[in-house]
Amino acid sequence: MLPSRSQVIPSAGTTIQGGIDCPTDLTFLCRHQRFVVEVLRTVFPLDSPILKTSKEADADQLYDEAIGHLADAMAMLLQAFYRKLAPVCDQIALDQHLQRFYFTLSANGRALISDAQTVPRIRPEDVMVLKELWADNVCKVSVRGEIMCLKKGGWLHASLASEYKALKELLDHGLPDRVRVPRLKGIVVVSGDDEEPVMALGVLMTYIDADPWEGPMGRVKLDSVAREQRERWWTQIRNTLTELHEDGVVWGDAKPDNVLLDRDQNAWIVDFGGSWTEGWVDEDLAGTIAGDEQGLHRILERLQLTITS
Repeated sequence: MLPSRSQVIPSAGTTIQGGIDCPTDLTFLCRHQRFVVEVLRTVFPLDSPILKTSKEADADQLYDEAIGHLADAMAMLLQAFYRKLAPVCDQIALDQHLQRFYFTLSANGRALISDAQTVPRIRPEDVMVLKELWADNVCKVSVRGEIMCLKKGGWLHASLASEYKALKELLDHGLPDRVRVPRLKGIVVVSGDDEEPVMALGVLMTYIDADPWEGPMGRVKLDSVAREQRERWWTQIRNTLTELHEDGVVWGDAKPDNVLLDRDQNAWIVDFGGSWTEGWVDEDLAGTIAGDEQGLHRILERLQLTITS
């Protein structure tokens, strides 16, 4: 049930990013918190009759008008989350200021993370943010005293769903310790009054203790790294990827920035969000084992190594 007009919590601001030919995000600011709604293409498909039969300029205008009306509707639909996640307060901790809560709007409303009940559900109040890592959606956190990594995102967010799916498959297969990838630890879930989950804030995984600036291998000045060390990284990456493929899991965005070097100089494969990066994996090979092999070969070149038979 939607609130009456007198009960409506106003948004302090709304921004719209994207357009008819690219993904669209609606961001609502309320009480120092950001609520980000990803609008999936299924909501306004490019082949819909009204857009397909319109002139290009008219189609852009129709799309912008539709998104504007959608933003007004979403501001009403988010009211329950405003009340639960953005309560009125005189003071707010810095790590809580302008937090982002992610949602996804699709035409059929089907959850992309469909079996989340099989992994531990963690309440937001049990998670303490210690540090933001390499992106504002990846954090070092403490969960009841245990250090973990939190990747933020909505329950239906496609990138997070891809990450969850890959980590869940690896968890089910019971990987040996020699396979250096994060392990799935749980999902941070907001529950409704009936204790049923209504939104996931992100995925929890094992924390890799890496330097915030030099941890990603793509930032390392390889000219100063001994060949023996570079060969060790290469062997670890190749062996881990081989085991992933044997379990039917694809890395996807294979590139040096998605290899983390821990404090002991071990190489870990991270980021199973389903994207790809130009120059490392060709678009037509994205999300395939062949694409992983292509990215792996280019990482070998980046390490200034050659394979000898």
